[in-house]
Amino acid sequence: MFGLVGNIHGGKIVASTITRANGSYVSVTFAGGQNAGSVTGINWTVNGAAPGIQDHPANGGVLVVGANAYLAAPNPGKDRVIGVVVFTDGSKQIIIDKTL
Repeated sequence: MFGLVGNIHGGKIVASTITRANGSYVSVTFAGGQNAGSVTGINWTVNGAAPGIQDHPANGGVLVVGANAYLAAPNPGKDRVIGVVVFTDGSKQIIIDKTL
């Protein structure tokens, strides 16, 4: 059991903000962070379904800090929004999980 500690990988540091824009939409913004230069996109879900908008640069590069998207979220106070960031090395990490 003591040998398992060496197999744990640390998380990367990136962040996103989310606010309710109105009764039908939320606004999400990529806020950056220490590992922002290796983010290729953020996959968003609202209540378990992809809203049809994914933050990924058209040129296939890294996501620009400040990138913003509006996601359909028609149930104020009940909409669960999850953002999963994708890094250049193929790893993924949840950066936001919020109900609003």
